[in-house]
Amino acid sequence: RGKFSSAQEHRITARFPFDRLLTRPLFDGFRSGEMTRLGDRVMPRWLEDAGHLIVEHLGDAAYDLAALAQACGVSPSHLSHSFIEGYGEAIASFRQRMRLVQAARLLRDQLGCPIHQVAHRCGYRNASSFSREFRHHFGLSPRRYRSATEAVEQR
Repeated sequence: RGKFSSAQEHRITARFPFDRLLTRPLFDGFRSGEMTRLGDRVMPRWLEDAGHLIVEHLGDAAYDLAALAQACGVSPSHLSHSFIEGYGEAIASFRQRMRLVQAARLLRDQLGCPIHQVAHRCGYRNASSFSREFRHHFGLSPRRYRSATEAVEQR
């Protein structure tokens, strides 16, 4: 069990470009003084920093909107509105997506780490909610995802 035929592996890797997803930098823009370009958006440096702070504190439940806004030197309301304008998504959905991307990295890179520990390290309180959200986002359970990445890397 857990092994895939070459046809199944091909479908999985075609559907999930693991290397591109997991190695792409968070920000592909340029920096110029206090402004940053992210795709076709230009945003203040503090807003880019907010994205990095979210990623740095993914597993920290105490690092909420108020703490993030304080670290950026703006009000929570201003941060929320600016984040949606700058990133095209709400802080909560960005954080959730980054948690899942981090989990995918851990599942791929730390094969000896149990799935429940990966869930905990990415800020999930229990493995079942983590597995449900992971499956919803990637289309595979964490266990199947790990098996698929192992099979791809063994080639």
